[in-house]
Amino acid sequence: MEVKSELEVLEILSKAKFPCQKPLGIFSFKGRPAALFSYIEGKSPEKVDEGLAFQMGTLLGEFHRMLSGRKLSVKKSGWDEKSFWKLYMKHEKKIRGSKIKKASFFMDFASKEMTKIERRVNARQGIIHPDIKLENIIVKGGKISIVDFDDITEAPYVENLAMTAIWLCFPKRKLNQKLYRALLDGYLSRFKLTREELHLIPYYTKVFLLFGMLNWCHKVMHRPKQAYEGAKNFYDIYNGL
Repeated sequence: MEVKSELEVLEILSKAKFPCQKPLGIFSFKGRPAALFSYIEGKSPEKVDEGLAFQMGTLLGEFHRMLSGRKLSVKKSGWDEKSFWKLYMKHEKKIRGSKIKKASFFMDFASKEMTKIERRVNARQGIIHPDIKLENIIVKGGKISIVDFDDITEAPYVENLAMTAIWLCFPKRKLNQKLYRALLDGYLSRFKLTREELHLIPYYTKVFLLFGMLNWCHKVMHRPKQAYEGAKNFYDIYNGL
């Protein structure tokens, strides 16, 4: 039961006073388990500045530090090369035959680029929050909280850092070096990475962007315009690296 892992993590974090939702329990909704959480007042920021990037880096580092050594009772599939090829083989024909503009172009580009990437897997793993973006950040009175933990899984810590950088440090689809530096400085102030792990950031950045390009086409195939815009966003960021 995926919601169980989410509640377990939030229970640990809330007891440690990490700024996140507090789990209130599980109930059944239309025959499926659903979780109830406390309400966090505030609103999502409209854009990222260096101060927010640094704060988010410290929170992500603290998140990894607090949960280091722990395991999830239920794991979700990740955003790695293996997951990419599994998704590609299963849904290639449907995506290519969909009404998504340039669907075959995105499929060809993503698959060809993925075969070029040097495979590197030697990095410490733990519980990650892969969806730290503006919509999942709540700000009130200068304090920030993180929400939406339903996609937590186990993956390399540095992969999570790369994902967060993609969501926060690419305004107008181009890397902002100052935002990235602030995010990285904040993270390293709470959770240390080896030099080898830091060198893996470009690898995980590329893998996540290619997976995102493919997954966006699959996930919102029923909304061709939205699928195209999402895939193109990942494509543009990838080509701007």
